[in-house]
Amino acid sequence: MNRIHTLQKAQKSSIDGNFQEVETLLRSFLQSDPDNPEALFLLGTAQSELGKYKEAVNTLQKAASLKPGDGPLLNNLGNAYLALSINENALESFDKAIAINPNNDTYHANKGVSLFKMHRYQEALDSFEIAITQNPEAIDSHLKSAICLMRCGEFERSINKLLQLNEHEPDNPEIYIQLISCLLYMHATDDALKVIELGLQNTQKNNDAQFSLLTSKTMVHWITGDIASAHEAMKSSRELTIPGHDTKDARSIIAYNNYLGQLLQERTTHQHLYQHVADKPLFFIAESHCLTPSELPVIIGENYHRILSSVIIGAKMYHLGQPEMNCYSRSTEIIFNALPDNSMVVSGFGEIDCRFDEGILKAHKNFGIRYTDSVPALVKRYQEKIISYSRPKNLQVLFYGVPTPSDEALSKASEQDGTLLREIVRLVNECLRRNCELMNLPFLDIYQMTVSSDLSGRSDFFLERHHIHPKHIPKLFESFLIFKK
Repeated sequence: MNRIHTLQKAQKSSIDGNFQEVETLLRSFLQSDPDNPEALFLLGTAQSELGKYKEAVNTLQKAASLKPGDGPLLNNLGNAYLALSINENALESFDKAIAINPNNDTYHANKGVSLFKMHRYQEALDSFEIAITQNPEAIDSHLKSAICLMRCGEFERSINKLLQLNEHEPDNPEIYIQLISCLLYMHATDDALKVIELGLQNTQKNNDAQFSLLTSKTMVHWITGDIASAHEAMKSSRELTIPGHDTKDARSIIAYNNYLGQLLQERTTHQHLYQHVADKPLFFIAESHCLTPSELPVIIGENYHRILSSVIIGAKMYHLGQPEMNCYSRSTEIIFNALPDNSMVVSGFGEIDCRFDEGILKAHKNFGIRYTDSVPALVKRYQEKIISYSRPKNLQVLFYGVPTPSDEALSKASEQDGTLLREIVRLVNECLRRNCELMNLPFLDIYQMTVSSDLSGRSDFFLERHHIHPKHIPKLFESFLIFKK
């Protein structure tokens, strides 16, 4: 086969989606013509499609050096960088592609994705809006624009855009998922349930969507105290096939489903824990950790308080300590503004900051941000933000510590990372407690309740890898609630 025919066959195979054949053809071709930019472009694109992103980057980099003015080539190089989460390089590639052809909506949309992955949501929004201007029919850009608005805390604008998208694509599960997220950030649980029901009706042939929606339905019923409906939704979810996609989102929703299922089971097993009459509410605001104590009566001083949970999925101390508005800080502010004056509220963020694969440890390892320097500043900013939310209504804030990582939570971490993370958690709690003492605020020292002599987590306190067993919550308030004397 002559060289021209080989390239033509590779091009046809690429169009047909036969990327393995493209790779085979062009590896042989490039042995005799290693600097052919067209062959390198086709090979790099095929490698990306085959999931060989590191090889794709090397191949496409070489092609770009030989043909620097090729927009599609630079775009594909940017996508390969994105797949490797090398987002800065991806952004640079997309910017170069845009400089060549500023009217290509795909380049602007991909630039938006790279900015989004770097948490630069306002800039990402600007890129998606440019893409929409150039191609108003690009549903994906509209959806990503709505998600950016949500991440910036502009919930109303996000919901309006998502509702418009829903009219065009009523069977698109991602639109329902984002609508539900936005409504839950606003703590509009009744509206969230309506959207869940609409989503269940319109995505009946999509197993994964049904599983996700039923899990969300279970959670909403759990935090609103409708336990019978939570059981019903959980039962329906368990009749479906568990999502088989090995993605972060799929793993997350499966983990939530398992966690909620365990909470429901434990509530049935330990019904006596929920039977005390409680005259006063205790509002508990956190990420998923506030689901464990939901509806439990606990004693503070001489009075029983019933815990009423408000969940902000995915929120970290880091998010709340940022100066710019984001979905987590806006959601927290909405909750605080809705609380009755002079209420008592638990703020329980920080556990997600203290995981081995994200947060403080990741910043320490990947970006050289020493945890001994970052943790005190992080904790201080977080506590100051929470206190600022509490002042207008004269709320009494109790800060909830971070439990020691369980052995299961560290099962995939190296020994070195495990040691580092335990020290990070110890320092986070030390800073929380010290600041509470200085400000004369109560501190719920769950760290001391869960830590063993070697700083590892005591497995008997955990319901699953990250969350405390609800039966230990009353003990936490009875024995580990610290007031400054």
